[in-house]
Amino acid sequence: MSFRNRLGIELVVDLYSPKRLRGRARALIVGHPFGGVKEQTSGLYAQTMAERGFVTLAFDASYNGESGGRPRHIASLETFVEDFSAAVDCLGTRRYVARDRIGVIGVCASGGFSLSAAQIDPRLKAVATVSMYDMGRAYRDGQGYAPAPGERTPSRSASGLWPRRPRSVGPSSTVARCATAVGVRCR
Repeated sequence: MSFRNRLGIELVVDLYSPKRLRGRARALIVGHPFGGVKEQTSGLYAQTMAERGFVTLAFDASYNGESGGRPRHIASLETFVEDFSAAVDCLGTRRYVARDRIGVIGVCASGGFSLSAAQIDPRLKAVATVSMYDMGRAYRDGQGYAPAPGERTPSRSASGLWPRRPRSVGPSSTVARCATAVGVRCR
């Protein structure tokens, strides 16, 4: 499905819903990593959270994926934040969504965009981020805060310079806290 943001850019979304939907459900908007699309990480999070009882919406940000906007593949921080508010507009039109129980999950770069959106859009009642890189700081202060090419090699992690993290299945504890804030128990 698709809808337009306030800038007139068409956003293409995947909407997921729980198998058993009773009354008005809690909802989550899931934003993808920088350069990603809804069929990747954000779609997996959205699908998992739908299995846990949420109506979820994963979208391609403006200028990316199937969504509109020209030129293609650019970074427009203000537009990306607007995309989250437009997603709230979209969810709010669904009769099966509790408009006062909409939250957001921002994955990677969308972590910053979702925080900005929650800061200016009071309709977003909960926010969770899954992010390891401060993209906003990198834009403000320069790329000097990004890992150097040699730091991104697997040997760096294997040598113990970066802590190893266990692989996890499904949303992190941060996402679970977001889920709790909008009123659902994660198992």
